[in-house]
Amino acid sequence: MFYVLLTGSGEGCDHSIGCNMRWQKLRASTFKEAEEEVSNLVDLFTHIPIKNALILDVASYGDFDIKLDREFKEARQRKEQEQTDRAKRKSEYDKLRPEFEKSIYSDGVVSG
Repeated sequence: MFYVLLTGSGEGCDHSIGCNMRWQKLRASTFKEAEEEVSNLVDLFTHIPIKNALILDVASYGDFDIKLDREFKEARQRKEQEQTDRAKRKSEYDKLRPEFEKSIYSDGVVSG
């Protein structure tokens, strides 16, 4: 599967990603066919001067779910924060535990 990235002359606009650029899926099944198809495609863009054409042979592709990726990262961060908080509380508990256990036994709260 071949794609071409056509880039127009000039800077384009400044308000979006990929301005003055166009991806086009090609019907070609060989690189040579892709070159011929791109040559014909460039000829069609007489109203927009094409500066560059990058042909890509894509073996596989897929949609990337950005929302799901962000949710996964946020969940992982929450879990890591919970683990950090728990470790911190346990460390504090381990430091204070001997003092309070000693206090409980010496105050007569618990008979030994």
